[in-house]
Amino acid sequence: MCAYTYGILIVHFIYRYFAICKPYFITKFFKPRVLTIIVIFTFSYGTMWMAIIYQWLWPNDSSRYLVDQGFRETYGESSYNIPMILANYEWPIENWKTNGLVGMGLITINSVVALVIDSVLAWKIHSALRSYNLSSMIRKFHHNLLITLIAQTVVPIAATFIPSLIAWYYPFFGLKWGYFNNSFLIPFISFYPAIDPIVITFALTDYRTVIISYFIDRCETEEMKTILRSTFHIDA
Repeated sequence: MCAYTYGILIVHFIYRYFAICKPYFITKFFKPRVLTIIVIFTFSYGTMWMAIIYQWLWPNDSSRYLVDQGFRETYGESSYNIPMILANYEWPIENWKTNGLVGMGLITINSVVALVIDSVLAWKIHSALRSYNLSSMIRKFHHNLLITLIAQTVVPIAATFIPSLIAWYYPFFGLKWGYFNNSFLIPFISFYPAIDPIVITFALTDYRTVIISYFIDRCETEEMKTILRSTFHIDA
């Protein structure tokens, strides 16, 4: 699902880029042909991830056998009974069609390309907002939308992509982080659905103001109210 999220975020950045830098194109953005292209792109981007996993990271009987004893000792369950993605870090590579190193490399490239596209478009939008002659209200509006979009991008990167990178590549260095992986990395990835809406809500000024004002009204001391107002720049 993260792959489809990255695809949708690319579309969001493209839309914001056209809204700021090429507004004349916005009228064409919602035409059926363009919407069809967007749907196909998003679906294709996510499906490419799935295809890579199926081709290079899908476990077979041999790979399940290699980890079966460890799974029985750690989890009390056979690896044959657990759905999983399993990378075979075989080196030198004898079979390019099944080697996990190839799959990990392709997934990493796939993800990094999305992040580069998002970063370039975000910088172009930011530069345009600074250089264009816009009213303060319009500039603030688009700036808040950009901040929200960046937050929507940073959260999945921090909560899913970076932990996944660590889990994928630390075996290369001979590190035995099984406990760290099971106790921290995997639970952290599962926090993503809860963290995402909170970050986005606080990234939007109006939403943040409403929420903080709610807590300010319920503070018992004026000192705490003052601290909250000054911290979040909320007028009394």
